[in-house]
Amino acid sequence: MFQPSRPSDRIELCTTNATEGNTNTSLSCQASGTANVKGPWSDIGTANFTYEAIALSFTPKQANSWLVDLGINDGAGNVAVILQDLNVDLSVNSNAFLNIHLPLHIPRGSTISARCAYNGTSSTFGMSIQLWGMAAGIHGLPGYSRAVPLYSPSSSQGAAIDPGGTANTAGSWVELVSSCSDEIAAIFGSIGQNGDTVRGSTATAIMDLAIGAAGSEEMIFPSFFMGWGGTLDGPFPPPLLDPQACYIPKGTRIAARGTCSDNTAGDRTWSLCLMGLVR
Repeated sequence: MFQPSRPSDRIELCTTNATEGNTNTSLSCQASGTANVKGPWSDIGTANFTYEAIALSFTPKQANSWLVDLGINDGAGNVAVILQDLNVDLSVNSNAFLNIHLPLHIPRGSTISARCAYNGTSSTFGMSIQLWGMAAGIHGLPGYSRAVPLYSPSSSQGAAIDPGGTANTAGSWVELVSSCSDEIAAIFGSIGQNGDTVRGSTATAIMDLAIGAAGSEEMIFPSFFMGWGGTLDGPFPPPLLDPQACYIPKGTRIAARGTCSDNTAGDRTWSLCLMGLVR
């Protein structure tokens, strides 16, 4: 077995429901049985060294749009949330999965827990999660303390982005949050179906992110590209906005808008889960 020469090289598979070389998909956490209400916290693994980044792979038991939290369990029933309301929208295919790499700091010895919710009422459904811990952060930098939502979930989905009825023309700005509760050092996000799993035609779309008061938006991330068509009924696999350094002061309004080549109502929309990383 390979032994790294430096501690910074270390990577481990942390989750206890999976082992190297095994495709075990037993549930890491289960839904509550009430639509859009998160189920109980479930311990999924322990950090054997300090993580400065993690890689996550999510596979749901049912094709749907899910919200997932990660936290650190102190063993006394208290869980400190380090990743809140990450939208994992795999409503097109229950055999699909979402992979994401996040620069989050988790101290050595921490028990990591997860919980989830979806827009359904069966408590037998849930999410399989694999988590790898990494001693080195992205570009060798320390990890962030937590990730917070910069949007308001609706029916376990992201915020609806509608480009409007004119093809290839930017729609109105959609407010994601009127005043962010934390000082943000970086952003990342995921794109979902917005409930439309059967689209009529092939299309391409772009999305802009901005900060500032309504009518005075200042672009911070222009022209994020996506597309769909054929048997891919929506942005699929779910496009990801990888972590990007992007300072946003506390109390700032954040908005998004879209442009789409298809102006068909419903088919032209998608949902956005925008997340902020906090030092």
